[in-house]
Amino acid sequence: MTHPWFQIHLSTCIAVMFTLSIFLSLNFYPRRIPFQTPEFPDAVITKYGWPCEFRQFTDRNAYGEWDDVLVDILLAVLITTFVGLVADALARRPSKSS
Repeated sequence: MTHPWFQIHLSTCIAVMFTLSIFLSLNFYPRRIPFQTPEFPDAVITKYGWPCEFRQFTDRNAYGEWDDVLVDILLAVLITTFVGLVADALARRPSKSS
């Protein structure tokens, strides 16, 4: 019987799932920052994204930047791949039973 070429452990899947859920929550949880200007004394800016803010809303305007979205996606893929590789390497190492 042949084994499939792509096979990962359950612990690796759980580690990748937690990593992706952290990235999703960091990118979609709004950060509200109060600021004051002469025109808007009680204004609030709402920012989405981590590490780059790819979406910003003020009381009157909305700004979006696609290059920041790509940086966020690339960083999430790289870190998630690293976590998956490390978790799988730890799961495959031989046990030290005596």
